[in-house]
Amino acid sequence: MKHLLVFLSLAVLATSQQPTPQDLLKAVDGMFSFGVSDVGTFGPGNYLDWQVALAYNAIIDAIDWGTDPTTRQRSARLDNALTKVRTHIPDSLQQNEWNDDNEWYGLMAIRYHETFGDTFDGAFTTQTGINIQSNSFTTIYSNSPNYCGTVCAGNLMVDPIFHRHLTVSQCNAYSWSDNKCYLKSKNETSISASGYTSGVVIRNSTGANYLDIATNMWEKLNPKWIGQGCVKGAMTWKQGLDYFATISSNLNTVVSAKLYKYKKEQKYLDAALASNAFVEKWGRAGRDCVGDGVNGTSCKVNYDCTTYNLGIYIMGLSALSEATGNMSYWNEGYRLAVMEVKNKGWFDSKVPGVLGSPGPDCNDFSCFNGQLVRGISSLFTFNYNDRNGTVIPFLARQAEVIWNRDRLTNNTFGPIWIGPANSSRVCDNQCVLPGLFGGFIPYYQQRISISVSVSTSTADGSSLVPHLTFLATTVGSALFVLYSNSV
Repeated sequence: MKHLLVFLSLAVLATSQQPTPQDLLKAVDGMFSFGVSDVGTFGPGNYLDWQVALAYNAIIDAIDWGTDPTTRQRSARLDNALTKVRTHIPDSLQQNEWNDDNEWYGLMAIRYHETFGDTFDGAFTTQTGINIQSNSFTTIYSNSPNYCGTVCAGNLMVDPIFHRHLTVSQCNAYSWSDNKCYLKSKNETSISASGYTSGVVIRNSTGANYLDIATNMWEKLNPKWIGQGCVKGAMTWKQGLDYFATISSNLNTVVSAKLYKYKKEQKYLDAALASNAFVEKWGRAGRDCVGDGVNGTSCKVNYDCTTYNLGIYIMGLSALSEATGNMSYWNEGYRLAVMEVKNKGWFDSKVPGVLGSPGPDCNDFSCFNGQLVRGISSLFTFNYNDRNGTVIPFLARQAEVIWNRDRLTNNTFGPIWIGPANSSRVCDNQCVLPGLFGGFIPYYQQRISISVSVSTSTADGSSLVPHLTFLATTVGSALFVLYSNSV
């Protein structure tokens, strides 16, 4: 008996099952199986903390990556849950004094915008006979004055006497507030002699569109909670606390860079660069790690490093590259990811290649590893180039282990990635899903069936294998096959 072993690349094919795009949606079903409270939390509860925001971010990722973009539709279940969130929290989404919590909800809103586009879930109300030359105010939801002028001219504002739609220049003749579009008189007479108009001018809704949610949140936090002096550009961790955490600053980099990408306003890029510069100077201090934060008065640095801090820092570098086109940020994020995989400092000692668990408790630490995976995966959702060949397999390994060892039959998850899963709580799933979904890269799942003819022979000239059919899997830029045939 002889065995033929065929290699098309120096890679190792994992034997356990990798999650599929459909599996991501099953995990979303598992999250929703806990129910959604009247304020939008999963299961019973009334506090919309950062872990709830992590779950919503992960659900949006799953729908984004687990469905065909050409047929993807908005999820009524997700929209209904987020409507509850926005009913409980005003459109700024500033719901507590922890700034990183607020920023997570802002990022969630941007991810919704990126995946589904903005949506208006409220009814429009038609008002007629509004005297725009008086002191009357009317509202059109947006916070960009230029956008307000565009909306005004977009068949929303109509001259009732001559039945003319207002032009952009006519609309721009009126002043607009910086937050919501209050149409206000500037004593212009170019529209009509009467100065009256009518049309769809106000939207009843549980909240603004999703990009505006993120913008309004950003306005609440910047520059009010941004430091000066040695903490210039940093964001305080808790409102009123003289401690400027790298996590709140890293999240400010992510949200600000993404807002700059979509709104092209310089203030967002300035904020992103300033927050990133703070972390570079104080949080990293030349190290391949990200410390915890800096005291705003003494400038004393807390150098404690966590997977959470590093993951969101890498996410910020990816967001900066995507927003500016400057790949130096992406290159540095990728270098740090390669170093993390190589050093194995946070790996589990029992199961190779898997991040170790901090324990079964439902505390903040249980969510940290998932954010390292999610932060690193953001590099490849923007630029799919694992030139070192080690980072994509690392991400896939996390998803593989979570799916195969930490999953219960109802597609919910326990607190320990390497398992075994004996029970599942809301907090377990909120922390695990970013690791599962962040470890899933759509490109990793590309599998093709290939038919190959192999011409081999023994010393006496007899044919060993006239024909082989095998399964090839692409991982990054590597194509590999492991096939054994008895002859």
